[in-house]
Amino acid sequence: MLQLILDSIQHINNQIALVEAQMDTYLVDMKQDIDLLKTIPGVSKQIATGILAEIGRDMEAFPNHKHLTSWAGVCSGNNESAGKKMSSRITHGNKYLKTTLIEAAWVASRS
Repeated sequence: MLQLILDSIQHINNQIALVEAQMDTYLVDMKQDIDLLKTIPGVSKQIATGILAEIGRDMEAFPNHKHLTSWAGVCSGNNESAGKKMSSRITHGNKYLKTTLIEAAWVASRS
């Protein structure tokens, strides 16, 4: 039974290595973008890859940084009326990009 479990783990590790090798071949032409993103505190190669996978290289879809943060779901609302502050929840946004950015923020806050 243990040998069956070890074989299963080895098979999964082989599949992960295969997918990572395919990702590396796709990221060859994005090396400059990844290196530029890695200059941001808290951003590693994996986080830079996640950001590029969700946003892409073409930033024409976003007129400015505010639209990008709203689409990612990391900007809080500013609901204030007559001096009374209402709920300022963040939007749902792209859950994969938001998770990646929050992970990078946690890493940056710990360094």
